[in-house]
Amino acid sequence: LFPLLLALSQQIRPDSLDDVQGLVRVAAGALTLDTVNQLELDVASVLPSGEVELVADGRDRSALARAGIPYTLVHTDLAAFYASRLTPREAIRGTPPLGAWLVPQFGAGSMGGYYTYLEVASVLDQIHAAYPSLTTAKFSIGTTGQGRTLWAMKISDNPGVDESEPEVRFDAMHHAREPESMQSTFWLMLALLERYGTDALSTYLVNAREMWFVPCVNPDGYEHNRSTNPSGGGLWRKNRRANAGGTIGVDLNRNYDYQWGFDDSGSSPSGSNETYRGTAPASEPEIAAMQAFILSRSFAVAISAHTYSDLWLWPWGYVAAGPPNNAQYVELGDLCTLETNWTRGPAGLTLYLANGVTVDYDHALEGTLAFTPEIGNSSDGFWPPTGRIVPLAQITEPGFLRSAWAAGAYVHEQSRTISEVGDGDGFYEPGESFRLVFDLRNSGRATSGAVEVELESTTPGVTVTTGSVNLGALAPFSGATHAGQPLELALGAGMTTGTSVNYVARIVYEGFVQEFPGSFGLGQPRPFLTDDLELQLGWTVGAPGDAATTGVWAYGDPVGTLNGSAPSNPGDDATLAPGVRCFATGNGSTTAGGDDVDGGPTTLTSPRLQLSGVSGATLSYRRWFANATVLNDALEASLSDDDGASWVQLENVTGATSNSWIEKSFAVEDFVALTDQVRLRFRTGDQPNDSLTEAGVDEIAFETFDAGLKLNFYGRPTIGDDIVMHVAAPPGEPWRVLGYVALPGTPSGALGPRKVWRFRLPSGASPANGLARVTLTIPDEPALLGLTLQAQAFLNGTLQRSNVAEITFQ
Repeated sequence: LFPLLLALSQQIRPDSLDDVQGLVRVAAGALTLDTVNQLELDVASVLPSGEVELVADGRDRSALARAGIPYTLVHTDLAAFYASRLTPREAIRGTPPLGAWLVPQFGAGSMGGYYTYLEVASVLDQIHAAYPSLTTAKFSIGTTGQGRTLWAMKISDNPGVDESEPEVRFDAMHHAREPESMQSTFWLMLALLERYGTDALSTYLVNAREMWFVPCVNPDGYEHNRSTNPSGGGLWRKNRRANAGGTIGVDLNRNYDYQWGFDDSGSSPSGSNETYRGTAPASEPEIAAMQAFILSRSFAVAISAHTYSDLWLWPWGYVAAGPPNNAQYVELGDLCTLETNWTRGPAGLTLYLANGVTVDYDHALEGTLAFTPEIGNSSDGFWPPTGRIVPLAQITEPGFLRSAWAAGAYVHEQSRTISEVGDGDGFYEPGESFRLVFDLRNSGRATSGAVEVELESTTPGVTVTTGSVNLGALAPFSGATHAGQPLELALGAGMTTGTSVNYVARIVYEGFVQEFPGSFGLGQPRPFLTDDLELQLGWTVGAPGDAATTGVWAYGDPVGTLNGSAPSNPGDDATLAPGVRCFATGNGSTTAGGDDVDGGPTTLTSPRLQLSGVSGATLSYRRWFANATVLNDALEASLSDDDGASWVQLENVTGATSNSWIEKSFAVEDFVALTDQVRLRFRTGDQPNDSLTEAGVDEIAFETFDAGLKLNFYGRPTIGDDIVMHVAAPPGEPWRVLGYVALPGTPSGALGPRKVWRFRLPSGASPANGLARVTLTIPDEPALLGLTLQAQAFLNGTLQRSNVAEITFQ
């Protein structure tokens, strides 16, 4: 954990029950900083709920009891618990997306999947051998107290040349019990190198930045953990300095020469304490080497990675305040946590005080924008399960990439406005124009080169009237727009309503191209099938392979739950009043985690969707996905056009979300054919069961730009139950529907006089939105079983008729 709290030291291997370090949880508000200092407690994490997790042996627990502080014992032997979740190297299966070519492959190191110190050196050698033109050979920045080398590597397009490019540093493992910080640092290196030449951002960063990596700052402490817990799970934190009085170790992240020893709250003068700051600033050879390395470069941005708590921290640590440029930290911190939604802020304000720390030194002496991510949640702990090594590295990657981006010019889209130029109705029609305006922001530390925005379309009939605009250079932490000179496409007067217009917008600067593809339909979209889920019209819960033990999809008025102050299960559906119902995962508890998804998956499948005879169909829905701070928990949405025999994924929602209803929209024909056997499916799970996971679905709708008369039935056609009939017609036009039940032996097809069993169906006038939605109750007549109803809609007084829609009664 980032060094913010005072802690009891682990001096020798436990030889009694009192010496065995466990994990306890203390209620929010029950601990003060004075109590932490007085009892010398080892604070592992502060949860979003405000509860505090402590690494505590038997003596610590007795001290808590004597102080009248209640606690919950979570794990009696924390190291053994961590070890129980780690897989031996020879039993690790699967191929990681990156680093599969390494020996051992990424996520398959000898300490339960984590690389040992010797493997760190070997991996650096292998990386250089594979990418000699983009990396330096590993080099030493210094030596530890026990004589081990502090290895570093540089990544850039000309690694052997000291170019005048923005410089970035990534370091990890100041604390020996936090190996995921090292793994996540290696993951970033692999992402940059393996994607070079194919991924635009990785290529740009390698070409336009000089990036240095120090994956293990505390080899001595890490090797000590290997000696005591060779399979992983060791809890030693400090280095291995032999202190006066017989104690061992200095907290390397209290030993930096800025505000060192500012007070005894942010570090300890006692060698028996986990936050012991040493005898003098930079007294430890590891920190003396790090400081010399820092002063030899000009790092614009630095990341010093730690675990755990799902935090993104920055200076100051030594006082409860942010630096003068705190607004820049906030801006970049928000961008770096877009996917994770981690808590972020100055370290001394966000948690507790800590002096002599890396980020304060970086910021004060070099003016560096310095961050400390605390990777992983409470379930992950200091040694996340082997299966979490890759997911945690993946969720950290975007923030690491954006940090490197911000070392120079970080020009990105802040917002995008599209508009119609024509009759002003907001819809794009033949003969009108499409306009696009970017609002741009440079969230980086350098002035950019000239920035150009571009617009292109290859759709027949579309003419690019304004295809590029030059905005000039953008100063650091400033914005720009081209609202006075929008990008524009002219839509040919001869184009057909319903045509899908595809375009690509771009932001270009310094040889870096960011592309934003988009599309829109010509004409006015109108709904032709909707489900606000106020009626249960045949959705199916469950599918082969479902294994969720709790949090199974449930229909009804959702029961809201809170995880701290953040909503977990939705408290309301997405439909405007008087609507109240939706599908949500588990409605059986009012507390977060009481009926959230455990295990999984749990599957929700729609009834058949009649989409044949429609062109340019667009699907939209509202979905909820909450408290997903890890990538192995997901909400997957899929479509099938063959009644569920095969599925095509629409989206796979992972990472932290806004814990709110989000509307999503998709062009159906980009994924499946428009048949009468289309189904929509949602699946979610918590696998492994290590986090809060909740999901919801509401407000399903299909729209089309097709102006023709359309008819469909929606719902499970069970006798005695309700279904919905949709008639899409011009607003205000009267319509009627004729239906016949096909007798056995009668072929399907257009309605004809041979179908003599007439089915009584309603008539009406099309409402303002052009979609009549009528609920029908199927007669409870057993004679209907297995028979097929065929129906067709007609506009009164015209020859216009719809497609033939049919359902077979069950």
